[in-house]
Amino acid sequence: MERSSIVIQPADDKILAVGGGVVNGHADFNFWVTRVLADGSASDSTFGTNGLSEADFNNNSNSGATSIALDPLGKILVTGTANLYNGTSYTYKFETARF
Repeated sequence: MERSSIVIQPADDKILAVGGGVVNGHADFNFWVTRVLADGSASDSTFGTNGLSEADFNNNSNSGATSIALDPLGKILVTGTANLYNGTSYTYKFETARF
């Protein structure tokens, strides 16, 4: 399933994006947010680690961020889902993170 969403920060026009799939060359099922410069030319190295920030809810889950928004104070809000495996079955949950 393709998961992605973007938002532009009004204060500086920097671009925030979430998505699922491959991060740094391998599959990673956590919430990942990236921020790039307003002109899209490069990652914003002042955000997270080399322009990436992560939220890991549970080592036993396959999480995926699907939406991103800014709250009235400019904080980054990310939502998505997680598939939690307890050894015999999966439980599906809604997750939210604030960066």
